[in-house]
Amino acid sequence: MTQQSLSPRHGSEFSPRGMLAMSRVAWAAMLAGQLIFFITINRLWNAGRFDPRPDLSRTLFLVNVGVFASVLAAGWFLRRSIARPEIDGMISPRVFARATIVFIALCGLPVLLGVVTMAISLEMWPTIVVPALAFTIQLLNFPSGALVRGVGDRQ
Repeated sequence: MTQQSLSPRHGSEFSPRGMLAMSRVAWAAMLAGQLIFFITINRLWNAGRFDPRPDLSRTLFLVNVGVFASVLAAGWFLRRSIARPEIDGMISPRVFARATIVFIALCGLPVLLGVVTMAISLEMWPTIVVPALAFTIQLLNFPSGALVRGVGDRQ
């Protein structure tokens, strides 16, 4: 079996619109996964399936605040470094997709950690703040593709 036959594209390149669609599907799938995880943990938490550990939840909350700040800064830096516009101000579709996935994946870490912290906490407040902020930032960073070569207005 050749390497080309193992490729899902069979040697052809995705179109710019196809790469943008792939970015949007990855964005939606990551958000849906986080939401499903939150709903599952919330139902188990409401049913009393977790042993409350307030001392550990306070520590994890503070850790999550630090993770949120550092991951958000790293995510924006990496996205800017990966998806650097070329001379014409446009970004390659493949690079745009890669940068979007890296950013959303990094933003997902504080959401998942915050939901786990919520599971061992006695109350949702303030542990829900960090996951809610990270989730909102991900929602606001919908991959519009305005600066993607072959998709945006300035072709």
